[in-house]
Amino acid sequence: MDQKTAQGTSLAVWLPPTGLPAFREYYRAGHVDVKIGALIIVGLLLGGWLGGDFAQQLPQMTLRKIFAVLLLRTAIKMWTEN
Repeated sequence: MDQKTAQGTSLAVWLPPTGLPAFREYYRAGHVDVKIGALIIVGLLLGGWLGGDFAQQLPQMTLRKIFAVLLLRTAIKMWTEN
């Protein structure tokens, strides 16, 4: 599977089945600030749309290298934090 298809498929299968049930439980318990959540959703939608559009313009290998660098950076940060 190429990088773009892998990322798109991951988003399709990961977000709805985990995010919606978790949100429902937090909302039921009274631990959701709906106003702030709505503002963040607007930012995420805009960022996701622009970021997804940008990613589609990148060559496959460039996108793969960016992803690898982010994974490495995250691993180093996790390794070095207390």
